[in-house]
Amino acid sequence: MSKFYTLDEKLPEILKQIHQGELQLPDFQRGWVWDDNRIRELIASVASSFPMGAMMLLEYSPQTKFNYRHFVGTAAATEPKNLVLDGQQRLTSLYNAFYSQNATVTIGNKGKEIKRFYYIDIEKALTEPASLLDAVVSVPEDRKIRENFDRDVTLDLSSPELEFKSKMFPLNKIFNDLLDVWQEGFFDFYEYNSDIVKLLTKFKKVVVRPVESYESPIIHLPKDTPKAAVCQVFEKVNTGGVTLNVFELVTAIFASDEFDLRTDWEKRSKEMRKKDMHDVLRAVDSSSFLAAVTLLTRYSANREARLAGVPKPPAIGCKREDILDLPLDKYRLYADPIEHGFKQAAEFLLGEFVFSRDHLPYSTQLIPLAVIMAAKEMRKGEGKIFDESETATKISTWYWCGVLGELYHSSNETRFVNDVTGMMDWLEGGTERPDTVARAFFQPERLLTLKTRNAAAYKGITALILKDGARDFLTGKKMEHELFFSGRYDIHHIFPKAYCSESDIDEDRRDCIVNKTPISSNSNKTIGGIAPSKYLKRIVKTGHVSEENIREFVSSHQVNFPLLAADKFDSFFIDRAKALIVLVARAMGKPVEGLDSDDVVNGFGASLA
Repeated sequence: MSKFYTLDEKLPEILKQIHQGELQLPDFQRGWVWDDNRIRELIASVASSFPMGAMMLLEYSPQTKFNYRHFVGTAAATEPKNLVLDGQQRLTSLYNAFYSQNATVTIGNKGKEIKRFYYIDIEKALTEPASLLDAVVSVPEDRKIRENFDRDVTLDLSSPELEFKSKMFPLNKIFNDLLDVWQEGFFDFYEYNSDIVKLLTKFKKVVVRPVESYESPIIHLPKDTPKAAVCQVFEKVNTGGVTLNVFELVTAIFASDEFDLRTDWEKRSKEMRKKDMHDVLRAVDSSSFLAAVTLLTRYSANREARLAGVPKPPAIGCKREDILDLPLDKYRLYADPIEHGFKQAAEFLLGEFVFSRDHLPYSTQLIPLAVIMAAKEMRKGEGKIFDESETATKISTWYWCGVLGELYHSSNETRFVNDVTGMMDWLEGGTERPDTVARAFFQPERLLTLKTRNAAAYKGITALILKDGARDFLTGKKMEHELFFSGRYDIHHIFPKAYCSESDIDEDRRDCIVNKTPISSNSNKTIGGIAPSKYLKRIVKTGHVSEENIREFVSSHQVNFPLLAADKFDSFFIDRAKALIVLVARAMGKPVEGLDSDDVVNGFGASLA
């Protein structure tokens, strides 16, 4: 890569390049959003010769593989020489205010789109040069400022004569050889009055000349700058503070080959968000989809190379630089399998009683899960026969090890790669377990700190309770997908919060997952804040539930009914912690260690062995 360099360039030349299309924007740049007041402030800064910060350009070439678009207010249909990485807002504002003969499209005080022309009050600019901002005037497209609910016109600049009369200078007359024409008209209007000549001459010296001679530092990046570096640089210098989405960058790259990635994604996204689709698919965004396609692409290339005996097969990855190098033909090849893979992942999660985005422990784990599903289907298409029962068990084990081992909160890209390669080898008969399955462990004392659904393991254990056949306390119905949503279920205390406070039960044990379970809002209202021994009788009485049935319903939540009915919180707490540990161990396919450690005994008050 060649080194960057910096030059100071004059504003008139920069605006001319924009007008002629030599300077354009990469397609990944977001739209122009500066409001009217901010444009006025920028105009005042330039007219006062204040620095407005450096701008950054990337030298364009067809090999750059970025699509481009012209600035708002221009219509240049030519190939650019440079693309603006930093400075879009400032340059668009200055071009439209100083150079364009059309009204500037901007945002008003109420957040609505408005069109404005910009003027400087000549007399005010000269009498109060220290506060030049007050002299910058924004007028509507018809050049009339109105008040009193638009009944009264307080300033009319709709003709040159009215501009002359009000001594208001239109800023878009500075360039394009229009200044001399306006000046002659101004002098003629006042019959070449000597005071008027002196006034405008001074104004040109104080305001116009600084604008004409204004220079700004420009950082130039060479055309061989890597795409990943462009992405990183853009994020560092983006004054709007908005992180550049890799999807937007790839969209610009594919557009150079006349492929509309955004439209393609919108179709796929709409398909995955149909009413009959699982709600968890709403967690799949455009960048996640690209990461999954890239991962499948790289995995497939690596596998083919290994089968062919290539000594150094291509690396597998889905980091930003990998996604930016995704060829369009590979996207076209693997996008459909990945879309289907996400749908299969959603079906799998439904079977694991993960019912919605809110209940999804890790949205990031959807990426390798979709790739595994897609790769498995591709292998079946090649004639590979899988033992479906064994395959389902292995995928379930891997999934729960990731969730309950809480392994998807960091270093995701590396884990994606290890899990996809490890899982596919495991599914095809390999004896070595995938990295996540091998490394995952659950600390029993973690049960004490799982208090909200912010934790993946909290959501995971809730799903395991449902999967094991939990039934609503009041209706006795199993809380499966449709019933879960129609019954307005949520996670509630078993020993009510109010009762625990009155009974001096500490908050850590009261509010952790051991004392919580999924039940309907109606059941929770019936429970209230009273002792379990009382609310169980209330459920029997008001819900017309037999004592035998309420025992069965409560026990389905891994709750010892006699201990609950006797209000024995300490014994109940230990017993349920043990029951939840059994669910965890079964899901992870491995025993939970350290059940009688000092930390466990100190935290729970007894061993969980």
